[in-house]
This record gives sequence, structure tokens and C-alpha cells, in this order.
Amino acid sequence: LTEPNNLESARGLARLLEKNNNYDVALEEWRSIVTHYDNHNSDDAIGLAHCAFKGGQYSEAINVCNDILLVDQENWRALIILGSALAESGKISESIEKLKLATEVHPEESLPWIKLAEVYVKSGDDHQAMEILRSASLALPDSAQIQYKLGKINLDNGFITEAIPYLRQSATLAPESDEVTIDLVKTLITLGREDEAREALKIARKKWPAQSELAF
Repeated sequence: LTEPNNLESARGLARLLEKNNNYDVALEEWRSIVTHYDNHNSDDAIGLAHCAFKGGQYSEAINVCNDILLVDQENWRALIILGSALAESGKISESIEKLKLATEVHPEESLPWIKLAEVYVKSGDDHQAMEILRSASLALPDSAQIQYKLGKINLDNGFITEAIPYLRQSATLAPESDEVTIDLVKTLITLGREDEAREALKIARKKWPAQSELAF
């Protein structure tokens, strides 16, 4: 099949299902697109791989990503999904290899660095995860996500004081994020920095009056 209108309609439905986290049904739609439309593209295959991964179909996600990479070796989205699916399949060293490649291909994207750090954490190597995130923060100093991940991994490892600058920077870069601000306030309170915590809390309550986690 090559009807462009039908293909666009099918893509629209698959994307909507995917956006609404209805991955199992979206997976069927992407499978149908890739199977039945001769003019499907790599973005369609990425949709298929992503929904397969989200639906726990790791072997399918791996196979689809490998097919994409045969044609486009530097497709960073395929590398990320492949690395993530390999990690979930217990193939940590292969996962790290693919995710490292994704950071080299697109160092300006936050997600490859974050996923690579997450796999190191999964493998029990928090130290290497921190090193990866520090490298990411040098490459992407304006990434709120990277700063937040650095703050969180320091908190998770008991380095509370060290977490503060990263959480503070993340809150500055992403003032719309209540999650970051809540973690910053809680950490400031833990460290006894009550004046700073009170000021951050006052601003946060004005922004998110219905946020129950700010009621302390």
C-alpha cells in the first residue's frame, strides 16, 4: 500500500495512542504501518521500536533498531532504544556500548547521557554514572535535566551538600518544574538552611498552590 492519506491517518492514530501511553495498541498500529505501507520511513520504525520497548517486547525493539541502524548507523534514537532494551534484557555491556555511541553521535542531546548514566546505576556503578553526568554537564551546561540528575544521584548516594548546586541550577533552568523545586526545598531543610528553604517554598506555593507536597 502507498496511499499517502491512509498512511498519514494511520500515523496520526499511532502517535495519539503512543502519546496517551497506550503502548500495546500503538504497537499494533506501528506494526501495521511498517508491514503494509511500502513508503514507511525510519520515524515509523522508531515508533514501532519505542512502543515495543515500552510494552516489554525487548527482542522486537532490538531487532527493529538493528534494522534501522543497518541503514542509518548514527540514528541516535535507535541507539537509545536499542541500548535501553539491551539493558532490560540483562546485556549491560552491550547496552553501554550502544549508549556511549549515542552520546558521541549526538553529544548535544541530554537523553543519551541520561540513559547511559541510568544503565550504570542499574549495573551498580553509581560512581561511573556520576562521572558520565559530570561530563554531560560540561557538554550541556544549560540542561536542566542533566543538572537535576546530578542532584538526584548525589542525594541517592548521601552527598547532600554536593547535591544543592545542581538542584539549584536545575530549578533556575526549569522554573516551571515543581518536582525540582520540591526536591530543592526538602534538601535545604535537611541541611538546616531554613531561610533559603522558606524563601524557595514561598515562591513555590505561589506557583503551585494545589501541590500537596508543598504543604509543610
